[in-house]
Amino acid sequence: MSNRSSRPALPRAPSGHETRLTFSEGVSLGRPVTVRELDPADDAVAHEVLADVMAEHAAGTVTTFVRYRGGHPRRWFDQLYPPACRPRVLGLSFPDGTLLGWITATTSPGAPGQAVLGMVVREPYRDRGLGTAAILHVAALLVGEDA
Repeated sequence: MSNRSSRPALPRAPSGHETRLTFSEGVSLGRPVTVRELDPADDAVAHEVLADVMAEHAAGTVTTFVRYRGGHPRRWFDQLYPPACRPRVLGLSFPDGTLLGWITATTSPGAPGQAVLGMVVREPYRDRGLGTAAILHVAALLVGEDA
């Protein structure tokens, strides 16, 4: 996992969603958090997602068939999230661009009308309500799009 604070923010998806994340009462990271739809076709976005997935796999918290080692991020991303599943990546970040984690929403040909969610909250930001707030936000976003 990389430190995002010294690098520019990851590219936003064309006409993608962006808003401030709302936390439940009493939950805060001390700064506002932005939910920003990232461009899954961008190598930098693909790399960040894959690097986090591989770190979690090495830690034993997720299982994946992908064995990404830093090269050809789009090819590996497409194996994990095939384009036919219409992947959306929402980055969770501080205003300075520090990436706190991300959430993916995809479809599945085997489950029409349902979303498949994946998420990583980076280690220093866990157990503080960020994951719960992100899931609630994405659920409301996806339901609103179906309306």
